[in-house]
Amino acid sequence: MLGVQQNRRLLLGPLMLVTIVALTGCPAQAEVGIAAVVDKQSGQRVNVPTTVTMTVFSREGRELRSTECNDNWETLSVRMDSTGKEQLFVRVDAPGYLLWERTIGPAPGAGEMLTVELVPLAEAEAFRARLGECAADLEHLLVIARRDGYPRETVEEPLSEALDWLRETDRRLGEFTE
Repeated sequence: MLGVQQNRRLLLGPLMLVTIVALTGCPAQAEVGIAAVVDKQSGQRVNVPTTVTMTVFSREGRELRSTECNDNWETLSVRMDSTGKEQLFVRVDAPGYLLWERTIGPAPGAGEMLTVELVPLAEAEAFRARLGECAADLEHLLVIARRDGYPRETVEEPLSEALDWLRETDRRLGEFTE
């Protein structure tokens, strides 16, 4: 009876060691890839030359590895740590579309496939035109608020902040569309 207990104890030590090494020494890996690159308006696949770049960064922001594909992104995938030690930066560039960029945190599980929805430049330009109209409307409201003596903190400051936000948004979109 005593010999059986000693044998169990002898087996328990190596088993615990293997378990500890497996849990701490083997990072949880997840595979992230591109399932489709589609036109956001139509939902159809984009039929222009597309460049997909996937870069894995450490938590500290150091580039660990990067891969890029032109036109055969269906086969592009990256393995990364899913415990939060790594982040994935994906960039999709296609003529006639706004540049698409996203940082993806720890992947929740293996086999995550992304669908990238690209915004056509024509849609972005129409949006910029609408931003300009909204900015003009806000400027007009600001003039009225000042003329009629509305309280600065209640009306003028929020309108000014909204106008600044519209102008900044238009400037950033302009960098992509021009």
